[in-house]
Amino acid sequence: MMSPARRLHLNTSLLIPGHYRSAWRLPGHDPRGVFKIEHYVKTARLAEVGELDAVFIGDSPALSPDVARDPQTSFDPLILLSALAGVTSHIGLLGTASTTYNSPYNLARRFLSLDHVSGGRAGWNAVTSIAPFAAGNFGLDEPPGLEERYARAEEFIEVVKLLWASWGAGAVVGDQAEGVFVDLAKVPPIAHEGPYFRVQGALTLPPSPQGRPLVVVSGGSSQGLALAARHADLVFTPQQELAAARKFRSRLVTQAYAAGRDVAPLVSPGLIVVLGSTLGEAQARREELDNTIELHDALERLATGLGVDSGELRLDQPLPSSLLRAPLEGAASQGFVRAILAVNDLEQLSVRDVILQFAGGPGHGKVVGTPEMVANHIEGWYRAEACDGFTLLPGDVAVDTELFVDHVVPILRRRNLYHHAYEFDTLRERYGLSADPNHFSQLKELA
Repeated sequence: MMSPARRLHLNTSLLIPGHYRSAWRLPGHDPRGVFKIEHYVKTARLAEVGELDAVFIGDSPALSPDVARDPQTSFDPLILLSALAGVTSHIGLLGTASTTYNSPYNLARRFLSLDHVSGGRAGWNAVTSIAPFAAGNFGLDEPPGLEERYARAEEFIEVVKLLWASWGAGAVVGDQAEGVFVDLAKVPPIAHEGPYFRVQGALTLPPSPQGRPLVVVSGGSSQGLALAARHADLVFTPQQELAAARKFRSRLVTQAYAAGRDVAPLVSPGLIVVLGSTLGEAQARREELDNTIELHDALERLATGLGVDSGELRLDQPLPSSLLRAPLEGAASQGFVRAILAVNDLEQLSVRDVILQFAGGPGHGKVVGTPEMVANHIEGWYRAEACDGFTLLPGDVAVDTELFVDHVVPILRRRNLYHHAYEFDTLRERYGLSADPNHFSQLKELA
């Protein structure tokens, strides 16, 4: 099987105020910053100074009840990323959009438009939506079940890729003398009919400078793994322990090759970073961030994520033994539960400890320390082939993004782990992916 030349990849999240959602309470923060474009522009430009591969924007198609205390992403990712495309030149633009509450045609058109506007720097993070409060915004009493969500997601991604490939080579003629703009024989309708979607097509745009946007799949469940193995260019996943991360990546590669892929997806675990010039300084910053958390609210969120009643959890007692034996069927996210259970000393941790351990992101790894310590973590996982890079989740985005760019990136460069300049114009090239990836060959043949 083929694989691109291995290279460390680094993305960063633009979540304002940071992955400690309560960081807005710290002195110096603008409580309304989440609604102001200048904060996103500043962070994206800073990430580009550090030659990071891409910025990443998560999303949910509903107002979360947590917004009573903690800000959430409020802008439509496509609108925000389009604005960022105009104030950056190189950095990739990854945005989240749900397969549960969108239609393939509109989504395919919007992401391919962003890819053209940005000169080939766009990527779609495909997710299924499990939040119960989102269903009512789309005429449903509750979200679809797990199997239905992933069956719909499978067909959704297939249709989007068909639409992105619906213009054949040489379709745009542009013959001014003969007055022929497009050869319609090379733009046939995709005429898709499936269990969830009927889409005539074709799309309104030809392929972009990179062929098509990246497809990113998020998740850690078995269903998410199978979906990623078939369709993803990049996988964003919560991973806590090195051994579990190596196992996940190995399973993903095996399943991708079994599905007929010639190139396996790249793996980018989330990594929460809280930096300081010394370990003591970093730990003091973490304590400051921890002190902004309302523990009662965090306990309720933990209970929802684990699929247990909050009354079963006590802040200063361990998690219920039944949960330690196996993930519960009622869990909101199986990947979240697996990430928690991967922590080796979980039986010794109180519920309070678990809340603080996972503060900043459900199930993601965390490094609190000096730039050298963060660089060591990144290098260790990369060299152990547990991942192909990381998606950084800054604890406080204003502070930790700047510290990472100014201090961690130079260390990685001195170790010959990270590039010194952008080498390619498009995001696909940067990730070592061809403009016409092999799984297009399994789509309908263009006329």
